[in-house]
Amino acid sequence: MYRMNLHRTWFFILTVIFVSCEDVVDVKVKKTESQICIDAIITNEVKPQIVKISQSVDYFDNSGNYPPLTVDSVVMFDNLGKKYVFENMHSGEYVYEPSGTDTFIKSSHFILKVYRGSNIYSAQSTMMRSTIVDSITYKYNENSKGYFVNLHARDLKGRGDMYWIRTYRNGKFMNNPSKINISYDAGFEQAFSDSLEFLFPISLLQINDFDRPYQLDEKVKIEILGISGDFYQYLSMAQQQMQNGGLFASPPYNVRTNFVVNNKNAMTPVGYFNVCESHSLEVEIKE
Repeated sequence: MYRMNLHRTWFFILTVIFVSCEDVVDVKVKKTESQICIDAIITNEVKPQIVKISQSVDYFDNSGNYPPLTVDSVVMFDNLGKKYVFENMHSGEYVYEPSGTDTFIKSSHFILKVYRGSNIYSAQSTMMRSTIVDSITYKYNENSKGYFVNLHARDLKGRGDMYWIRTYRNGKFMNNPSKINISYDAGFEQAFSDSLEFLFPISLLQINDFDRPYQLDEKVKIEILGISGDFYQYLSMAQQQMQNGGLFASPPYNVRTNFVVNNKNAMTPVGYFNVCESHSLEVEIKE
């Protein structure tokens, strides 16, 4: 009898706890000032190089719309004294068209300056080396009724090379946060590897959508960018923040930037500037 009453007591306590958890708490969150977002990933490829500038939105704004921001000019300088002026495309994008005389070479140092009124946003980057894509293979999976691709590439000799592997499906960048694919010496930061083939998670898991395998005649492009250690950490923290959720989520915070501004009263900058050596390869799925 005592045991039955004890069970009823615990049932009552748990019921009260779970019912009380259903109370709606209306929390008023103070709106913060907008920030200037500068996305400036420049490569050595002879194709349009784009700096995207937009304005931040409130944390709880789920519209996905980031208003483009107009600035006075966007200019990049290298350590050889060359000046690169980015043309305003009037959509928050500033474009530079490379030519054969440009000095986008390994180990070159670059400074990017964004001018907006009396405010100057600046950041620095050194072009880091990258490795080539040896090949991209694919194999049909009967259970999934589609093809899965595999990247074949080898880390450069010497410790401390970091890479950002970007996958494009039919020309569209696979930009899901879970697909941010970064590598430290073909593996991970604590792997202590060197000059090896890229590991399985990087070469297979991160470049396929297992819910939607590739089909015949689809095109797959894989690009390997050589990135700095700071940018490696930036991408890692950005991925953590974009996937931060659930009951045990950590408090959100702005991922650190390498931009500084000359005026403390100016809009706070977020985003990153990195100049990368890039190598890529594209294949078409055929029988």
